[in-house]
Amino acid sequence: MSSKFPDKVDHVTISPEGRFFTMVREHEGEEVLAVYDLDRPAAPGVAMPLQGQVVSSVAWANENRLLVTLFTGFNIAANGNYLHWGPTFRTVSMDRDGSRQVLLFENARGSVRSNINLSQITDLLPDDPRHVLMPAYRRGDLDLWKVDVYTGEAERVEKCNPRTRGWITNIDGIPVFRFDINRRGTLIRYYVREADGGWDRVAEIREDDLPEFSPQAAAPTPGLVYVVARPDGAERSAVYLYDLTRKELTETVASHPRVDIESVVSISRTGEFVGAAYYVDRLRYELKDEVLQRHVDGVNAYFDNTANVLLKDASSDFGRVVMYASGPRDAGSYHIYDRVTGQLTQIASVNPDLPPAQLSPVEVIDYTAHDGAALRGYLTLPVSPLSDTDAAPLVVVPHGGPHRRDYYDYDLIAQFLASRGYAVFQTNFRGSDGFGLSFREAGYREWGGLMQSDVTDGLQHLIKTGRADADRVCTLGFSYGGYAALAGAAFTPSLYRCAASINGIGDLPVFLEQMREKHGRDSEEYKFELKSIGDPDDDAAALTAASPANHAGQITAPVLLIAGAKDNNVPPEQTRLMLEKMADARVPARKIMIEDAGHSFRRAADMARVLYEIESFLGRHLGGRTGAEPDYDAIEAHESPEDAAEEAPEGLTENAESAMDD
Repeated sequence: MSSKFPDKVDHVTISPEGRFFTMVREHEGEEVLAVYDLDRPAAPGVAMPLQGQVVSSVAWANENRLLVTLFTGFNIAANGNYLHWGPTFRTVSMDRDGSRQVLLFENARGSVRSNINLSQITDLLPDDPRHVLMPAYRRGDLDLWKVDVYTGEAERVEKCNPRTRGWITNIDGIPVFRFDINRRGTLIRYYVREADGGWDRVAEIREDDLPEFSPQAAAPTPGLVYVVARPDGAERSAVYLYDLTRKELTETVASHPRVDIESVVSISRTGEFVGAAYYVDRLRYELKDEVLQRHVDGVNAYFDNTANVLLKDASSDFGRVVMYASGPRDAGSYHIYDRVTGQLTQIASVNPDLPPAQLSPVEVIDYTAHDGAALRGYLTLPVSPLSDTDAAPLVVVPHGGPHRRDYYDYDLIAQFLASRGYAVFQTNFRGSDGFGLSFREAGYREWGGLMQSDVTDGLQHLIKTGRADADRVCTLGFSYGGYAALAGAAFTPSLYRCAASINGIGDLPVFLEQMREKHGRDSEEYKFELKSIGDPDDDAAALTAASPANHAGQITAPVLLIAGAKDNNVPPEQTRLMLEKMADARVPARKIMIEDAGHSFRRAADMARVLYEIESFLGRHLGGRTGAEPDYDAIEAHESPEDAAEEAPEGLTENAESAMDD
C-alpha cells in the first residue's frame, strides 16, 4: 500500500513491543529523528531536530528508551594499541520523546573516553531494561562494559585483549563466544569460554571464508550456539547447533540442497530459532514457523517475486516486522508488515531520485560452458535503449573477489551503465561463492583459465542467441574483475572493443611477490593466495601465461586503467606496471590515479569520479550517452562519515597505552 511517510529516510527500527518505530528523515532542510506510533497512524509523530549532527545508528534499549549513535567528527583517537585518524562516534540515550538525554560512558576516564568508537552494542539485555553491553578499549584492550542507559555510567564486566573484536552472549548476557583478529585484520580467531572463565581457541578462519565457521546467536538451551558452518567433507554451509562444552557441531538445524546458507534469523530475547537466510538468485528464507513463512512468501508475491525482501528488524514476538526491499526496479525501500492485519505499509524509499520507471529490468541467463558446466548470469537491459531495433551495446562486468558473487538485485554499476544505454552482463563463474565448496574450488588456480572462459562462454551465448551485437562489446571490472577485463582484452581480443580495469591485477607473479612481502611467506593469507592463484615456483609458467601484462602486445582495444593510490588490497604498482607494458606495445591506454582513494572507492566523490571516467570512456568507444562532469566538491560536502572514513589516513604508529593512560 502507499505511505503517508516521507521519502529518503534511514535508520528504521521498531520497538520491542512493536508499537513505535523510528526513522531519520529530512525536514525543512535539516535531518530529524522521528518516532511514530503505529497504534495511532493519524498522529504526526515526534520529530527531534539533530542540530546538524549525523546519525550513524538507532536502537531500542527498551520500549521507552532509544540509543542514538552520532558521528562527532574526525579526530585522532585510541583504537587498540594505536592512535588512529578517523571518524568518532558516541551514543546518546534518550526517551522516545527526546527527553532525559545522557551520553553513554559518561563516567569514563582517560583511555576509555578517548575511544574512536563508543557506539557498538553487543547485547541489548532484553531482561534488564536499564542496561546494555558495549565494547570499549581501555589501555589497548577491548573490554566489555555494562552501561546504564539512564545515567550513562559504565562498569567493566569482561577483560580481553587488543585483538578482540566482539562476543556472542547467551540469554543471560554472559559472553560465551569471543572473536579476535590477527594484526592485519585478515584472520578471525574464535574462542569458547571455559568453565574456569578462561578462553579456548576453537577455530581460525580467513575473513573471506566466514561460511566455513560463523557463530551467529546463542540458542535458548544453555551451552548451545547457532553456527553457520561448512564442516570437513561438507559441500555447502548450513546452520548447526554448536555445543560449547564438547566444542563441536551437533544437530543440523537448516540446510539447502543447492546453495550455501548465509545467516540465522533468531529472536534475541529468547534465542528462539526463527529461520535461515540464503540466496539462489534472490534472498530467500527458510522459516521454522509455517505461518510466518506464508506471510513472508506473500510479501515476496506482492513484489512480484522480483525483490530481495530482508527481515530488517522485528518486535520481540515478530508481530510487526521492518522489511527492506531492493531489486532491479527498486533501489531500496522500507516497509512495516503487520502479521495480525496482513497489512504492508511502505515507510520510505532510500533513493527517491531513482523511481522504478527509470530503473532497468534484469533477466536471469542460464547457459552451458564449453565443458558442459551449467552456469547462470544476469543481463540488465536498458529501459531507454539507444535504438529501437538493434541490440544494445553490451558491457561485460565480471565480479571481484574472485570469491564473491553477483545477485538478482539493484546493482549500482549495472543500473548506471544501463541508464547510459548499455546492456550489462554479469555472471557467477566458477570460483564464485554461495554455490558450494566444489564450485568455489573449481576456480582455484584458474585465473585466465576456467574462470575466464566461463565469462567468455556467457558472452558467446548472448551473441549466438541474438541478445548481444558481437561488434559492440566492451568489458570492465573492479579488483579481480579488473584482472578479468584485462585478460579478456589480451586473450580474446576479437571480442572486445574496449576494456576498463579498476584496481585490477596485471601481473600475477609480481602480485604474489607483493602479497608475500606484505603478509609473510608463512602467513595464512599468503598460503591462501597460493591455493587460489598458484605457486610462483611450481606454477611459474602458468602464472606468466595468465598475466595480461605479459601479453600486452595482443591487446588491440583501447584500455582505461583506474586505481586508488591508497589501495591496500591491490598495490597501485599493478596499474603502473600494466600501463608500462601497454606503452611498450603501443596499445592506446589511459591511466587515472585517484590520490586519496583506497580499494573500494567508498567515498562518494571518488566513486563519482570513477563512474564519470567509465561513462566518458565507453561513450567514446561504444557510443552510449554521456553527461557533464560531476561537481566533486559538492558531492564530498554531502557524503556520509562512513563513506569518508574508509579512505582516511592509515593509523599512526604511536602506542596508545602510554599516550592515553587513565
